[in-house]
Amino acid sequence: MRTKKILLLLSAVLLLASCISNKKIVYLQSQARDAKYHNENFTRQYKIKPHDLLSVQVTSLYPENNEILAQLIQQGTGNGNIGGGGGSGGYFYINGYAVDDSGQVKIPMIGEVPAAGKTIHEVEGEIEQKFNQYYDGITVVVKLGGIQVSMLGEFNRPGTINFFQPNVTILQAIARAGDFTELANRKEVLILRTQGNEIDRHTLDLTSDSLLESPYYYLQADDVIYAKPLKAQQYGISRNALQYTLTILSFISSTLLIISLVGGFSKK
Repeated sequence: MRTKKILLLLSAVLLLASCISNKKIVYLQSQARDAKYHNENFTRQYKIKPHDLLSVQVTSLYPENNEILAQLIQQGTGNGNIGGGGGSGGYFYINGYAVDDSGQVKIPMIGEVPAAGKTIHEVEGEIEQKFNQYYDGITVVVKLGGIQVSMLGEFNRPGTINFFQPNVTILQAIARAGDFTELANRKEVLILRTQGNEIDRHTLDLTSDSLLESPYYYLQADDVIYAKPLKAQQYGISRNALQYTLTILSFISSTLLIISLVGGFSKK
């Protein structure tokens, strides 16, 4: 009888030790089954920042001008080394135009064009207007070299990720980082955002559906997301220690079960 009580107690401990409350790991918890959320940050067009890399394509309605324009644009590329991260991928780093610290992008023939604080469409218009002084029928296409974010801490695949799109959510970034580990604190996810010469530090609760309306739901270039560990990890209960404890408890539980079964057969 005593063995059975010990067995039940160890089984309960084993179950509790192997479980983490759903309230700590489930995203976007809400009482409502269905709901709609509004986040104005999605509707805002991306504003170019210093150190962003831009791909610039200039074409003319007249074929004889296109070869000259292509050579001009090609000559000015490869200046990505003067910029910082800016969310650039390899292609844009080699073939893109870097926005300098003063917010200007330097294009062959037309010189410096103000870019920082403007949308892609606005910069296209500025470049097109300047080229129209030399060539007729000009069309300009500008593309952003993507958004780069850094994922640190309790992720299955931490590291730097490039997204070649202007609107990226924190959930998309987490998915690309292989999701959180089992010991990540989803209620206290730290995000660092550079605004000029200032760094904005903010803590997000990913278990709350208020995240969907947060200005930090949509990421910006050079954002850093840090996933803190749960307190169990902070206090030194590492994954290996936890697994080791569960293994020992499982072994003891199995041993007591065998003793109980053997004792039952011997009485018979």
